[in-house]
Amino acid sequence: MPKDVYEKLYQVDFEKRDEAIKEFVLPLPVVKLENLNTLIPPQKELNQYVGKTGKELFDEGWTYMYYNVEDVSAGLYHGPFLYDVLFDANGKKMENTDDFDFYKEFAELKVQSVNYTSVGDAIELN
Repeated sequence: MPKDVYEKLYQVDFEKRDEAIKEFVLPLPVVKLENLNTLIPPQKELNQYVGKTGKELFDEGWTYMYYNVEDVSAGLYHGPFLYDVLFDANGKKMENTDDFDFYKEFAELKVQSVNYTSVGDAIELN
């Protein structure tokens, strides 16, 4: 998906997402079909991220889909995959405020575990 289309979708309210997908994504031509299931990294490879900081992940292109300050975890995208990532808060207390900056707050936290969750974003169109 072209970056500009992705950015348009990212700006759409969740309630209007299906409409936006029909408007922005359906007209796109399919340029390649690929079985992404064959590219899922093994857990042994994912374990190599343990001990890295959030900033190191972000610098490698990991982006968040959601986060939880209570258990200091996040759903992070890397490439076409979504992972559950648990961080070590190291005693740091976080509060989910209106101006919470995920990338800033999680930057110095160290990864405790990374587990594969899913391929991309499952979307059902009616």
